[in-house]
Amino acid sequence: MDIGYSTLQLMEGMEKYNLWIYGKFSEYIKGKVLEIGCGLGTITQFYVDNFDVTATDISAEYVNIVKQRFGNCKNFHSVVFNIELETNTLLKNDYDTVISSNVLEHIQNDTAALLNINKILKEDGILILLTPAGQFLFSNLDRNVGHYRRYSKTEVKNKLETAGFTVEKQFYVNIVGAFGWFFSGKILKRKTLGSSSLSLFNFFVPLFIFIESLIKIPFGVSVITICKKTK
Repeated sequence: MDIGYSTLQLMEGMEKYNLWIYGKFSEYIKGKVLEIGCGLGTITQFYVDNFDVTATDISAEYVNIVKQRFGNCKNFHSVVFNIELETNTLLKNDYDTVISSNVLEHIQNDTAALLNINKILKEDGILILLTPAGQFLFSNLDRNVGHYRRYSKTEVKNKLETAGFTVEKQFYVNIVGAFGWFFSGKILKRKTLGSSSLSLFNFFVPLFIFIESLIKIPFGVSVITICKKTK
């Protein structure tokens, strides 16, 4: 089985975790929405009923899956699309919100992808960007699922500003997951995520939410950036 597909299936089963992550940026979604890298629809499922949504992915297989999954939803569309290479298959300056969750790290020329996202967004449009954080965490776990890199807040901010965005808000999320990723990838030298470990993590998500509500965490397994198109 393809490692990317099996990983997406594992993440699909983490209902509490996925809802937690979605809740971190849901308030910023508005208007006509484009999702870059929809995968199996793990994040799409939370907002597809409330917005005009175009879900895209580089994989025709994934696009067919979300078409079958959400095809009955009003104002839902899905197309095969490569944000690194093209914008012509989508109308330029046509979307109010672009959502990209755990996608940019899979793209070799991430700056080109961000420039293309800028072209697609309307003036003052919002980009919601979630990326894996901390290059010090990079290991075979990342390589095995096709990651080129992990990001710091500063690197994300600099690349977004180069691509014509202004960062409105930026924060780390899931500090416990960062420790788990370090232990699995750096100490145990694992190349894949275990289903039992993910299930256990998903079970304790309410506790992690409580912890992060009490403190401003200094790092996390992911960094979320909310930014606006300015040029």
